[in-house]
Amino acid sequence: IGTNALQTLEEICECTNRFSAAAEPEGRASKRPRSAEDAAPRAESSNGAHVTLPPRATEQTPKMLAAGALGLFGFCALDLGSYSYAPAPKVAADTDAADKEAPITKYLITFPSIEQAFSIEWQAMTNRVPRIFCALQLLRQAPAGADAAKVESLRTERLHAAGLSEDFLRDPLTSDFVSTVFGAAHAQVPAVCAILGGLVAAEVVKLIGGKEPPINNVLLFDATTPRETAGVVVRLGPSFQMPWGRDSGQPRREVDTTN
Repeated sequence: IGTNALQTLEEICECTNRFSAAAEPEGRASKRPRSAEDAAPRAESSNGAHVTLPPRATEQTPKMLAAGALGLFGFCALDLGSYSYAPAPKVAADTDAADKEAPITKYLITFPSIEQAFSIEWQAMTNRVPRIFCALQLLRQAPAGADAAKVESLRTERLHAAGLSEDFLRDPLTSDFVSTVFGAAHAQVPAVCAILGGLVAAEVVKLIGGKEPPINNVLLFDATTPRETAGVVVRLGPSFQMPWGRDSGQPRREVDTTN
């Protein structure tokens, strides 16, 4: 978490790549950004899940969280590797104490890296993905010192390469919108920072308790778009070929135990 949201995102991605390079066999390390997409058939409305990769080596990788505010916009992205949580069982108030040893059901979520999440192609997105996500991708793609004209050029190029119009999401990815995000890249609005700080604190509490599902895996906040002022959570990134089959990141019932 830092004052420069994009720098924070880059540092987290670089950190993940270093851990991956150390933990995975040669040739399996995470790379920047689109090799997985290029190796698989294009698929619409998958948010990247049409790409299936081998399991990640996450045993030695710490849990990662990147969050940042850009003016009236913000994001919070998590990479928890293979993460288990166990919701507290619901027990009726009139249940005898002896009967309160209810089974505990655990759930497992397989996370992509934050780099993988932020590297999906536009033609693979569902229209539910907030447009601020695409604007963040453009800002990451822009070279250091790029001006608004360069970012607009990248927007036009990516739309053309994907064969899309600017209306491919629920809210158009217009030149004006991208320019607004670019202008806010280094701005901080205290209210937005407070909202994101509260989100981060809530996620940390959930991870410590291990009883509630975390953000899976990217939350995006856009105070300029009414339907997204409460934040929108989307699962972005590839699937993984796990021992139980293809895992697209949805919570999977793992095991039942008792108290």
